[in-house]
Amino acid sequence: MELRWDDSYNIGVPQIDEQHKRLFAIIDELTIALRQGKGTQIIANTFARLADYTHYHFESEEFIMQRYNYPRIDEHKTMHVEFKRSLAILISRWQDGEMMVNVDTYNTLRDWIREHVTSHTRNADQSLGIFIRLHPDGVNTHRAPEDNDPEA
Repeated sequence: MELRWDDSYNIGVPQIDEQHKRLFAIIDELTIALRQGKGTQIIANTFARLADYTHYHFESEEFIMQRYNYPRIDEHKTMHVEFKRSLAILISRWQDGEMMVNVDTYNTLRDWIREHVTSHTRNADQSLGIFIRLHPDGVNTHRAPEDNDPEA
């Protein structure tokens, strides 16, 4: 089952929505490689990119939350720590040879990213989006710096 972006995942903050879409795209590239029999050749790069981009994305969200004085920032940061920890465990499992590069690897990554973007977004990020959209400063007033974007 492929991982497809759905506009219902949008939180109404364009910078964060675009970053969520980029996370989906990184996993989609693995899907294509697996179909072409090249999953083993790109998995290390996929994990590295996913780790780098996740770190960048979480920093961006936290920067935005600080700028808007988001009251649930500590709770949100705790979720980010848990997601980073779960990704580190996945990477470690692969590095230790406990996870082969196949459809199961893709399914694991797909489920991980889906958990962040769909479950996390529908709860914590949607709340953040509502808070920002209702904030007197407006949606794009406080954008996170994009100069550290590893995918740029």
